[in-house]
Amino acid sequence: MKKSNGIIDKLSSSFPAFFAIVILISIVIPLPILIVDILIGLNLLFALIILLNVLYTSKTTKITLLPTFLLISSVFTLSINISINRHILTKGADFDGWFILTISNIFAGTGETAQLYIGFILFIVILAICIIILTKGCTRVAEAAARFTLDIMQVKLMAIETEYSSGIITEEEVKKQKAEVSLEVDFYGSLDGASKFIFGNAKLLFFMIFIIIIPAGILIDIFTRSAEIVDAIKTYIYLAIGSGIVFILPVFLISVAVGIAVTRLVYVD
Repeated sequence: MKKSNGIIDKLSSSFPAFFAIVILISIVIPLPILIVDILIGLNLLFALIILLNVLYTSKTTKITLLPTFLLISSVFTLSINISINRHILTKGADFDGWFILTISNIFAGTGETAQLYIGFILFIVILAICIIILTKGCTRVAEAAARFTLDIMQVKLMAIETEYSSGIITEEEVKKQKAEVSLEVDFYGSLDGASKFIFGNAKLLFFMIFIIIIPAGILIDIFTRSAEIVDAIKTYIYLAIGSGIVFILPVFLISVAVGIAVTRLVYVD
């Protein structure tokens, strides 16, 4: 029986179904804020597990489920983001999500004007670094790895046939080595596709923060809650900082995981 490799491959096959159900529910049904906080923590933990698994696995192609779980993590992050945005726009200044408020307090303090704008500037810097450098970089290296692996596949297969014709390796070894080459091509091709979702996730987060939460929230507060425009701006900038940082962290972790998985050159079996 083939042994599983890495923490991710040891996860039950029921996990994709579980995350698919949670994603569907969080998009369609307004979840209680306590459940959303739990899902945010679960999302961060899941992204951290992916990163640790890549770090502590000697050969990343052994983690055959890595592209699948990268995709699940990206879509899961988006679905929770939609759910938390619903709470932010609905409650406004009365929003009581623990994760969001804690992160906002770390970056913007109590929401005083100077601290708020400094925290917002830091948030924009972090978001720009994640989108422009990390996610774009991991997408580029994953694409390059997939192309180079596909280009060199025929050379590797010809080398295997040459060794077999020379009697250096047996027929069983030929099948094994060809299967490894095929697995490597499939792995990097899937990883390239998953990295596109990560990059799209980061760009959509930027859209949600600066197009939906801040402008829409300010307008909702002014026209439906009769809030002062200055108070509305402070409220939604404060909440946008926490929401953005909470959801950029998983993107950051899985982007680093993809970068390490692709750029690792030395394999130790």
